[in-house]
Amino acid sequence: MKSRVRLISAIVFCIYLVAVGILCFVKTDGIPMLDYRIFGLGIDKIGHLIMFIPFPALGYMTFVGEWKETWRHFLLLGCIIILGVAVASGTEMVQSMTGYRSSDIWDFAADISGMAAGGIMTSALILYRTKKAK
Repeated sequence: MKSRVRLISAIVFCIYLVAVGILCFVKTDGIPMLDYRIFGLGIDKIGHLIMFIPFPALGYMTFVGEWKETWRHFLLLGCIIILGVAVASGTEMVQSMTGYRSSDIWDFAADISGMAAGGIMTSALILYRTKKAK
């Protein structure tokens, strides 16, 4: 049963990564720009924030082992967050190199903020899981 959950998690994580890639690299020439603001943030920054919230949880659920030590779970989460930072920075770098999408440090900051929010939620999941297992 656990291997089935891991397989489903891996499939969902891969689909999620493809969706992030599409959202980050699709040409937006024909799409009208939205100039809405929520809490002072542009709607595109909110989109970046929301886009990266699932990253830590999906990565964790894909790669988690049957460990009893809580620190191993947090080590995995840290590695996944580092991977997520690499993905976020990579998307911004590729956008700047292609020329048809602009790179923005505030998009990167929104990506990292989303990852931090997802990391906090995943940390709560880890604490719940490890406490329940003991």
